[in-house]
Amino acid sequence: MYVHTRRRRPLPQKTMTSQPKTLEEFNKFIEPLIKEVKEEKKYDLTEKELRLTQAADINFDYFFEETGYDNCDGDSALLCFTLKEAIKTGFTKHQVAGLISSLEAKGVLYIEYRHPMEGPDLYYLSEGFINFIARANIANGTGRYVFAREAN
Repeated sequence: MYVHTRRRRPLPQKTMTSQPKTLEEFNKFIEPLIKEVKEEKKYDLTEKELRLTQAADINFDYFFEETGYDNCDGDSALLCFTLKEAIKTGFTKHQVAGLISSLEAKGVLYIEYRHPMEGPDLYYLSEGFINFIARANIANGTGRYVFAREAN
């Protein structure tokens, strides 16, 4: 006869629900927040990579909130481009291929591979990169964000 015994699992670490009273409590409370800020992804792009990320109808001025794909009212045409549109930026097909692979490795864009009957492959900017540009626009007071502030 098999008897199943329940093993006790360790309880999750308690989160602070009240204000820290000592410096030790405060340091313990703020440590995960500091770690999160330090690990925030930063994108170091070359001039050519930056130019390619604004291919087709993509315009960084429209990224003014940290809402990812909800920027541009979720219009995917303003968040992605095709190979044909990328070539119109002045690069050769081979240069575009190299830049795309570099941007994909850096986490700036991802590729939606499509069957030829569905249309060309799409190169979407990543949500993290869109939020990164939005934070930069907010910090610099540029882009559509400025116009929204001036109207108020």
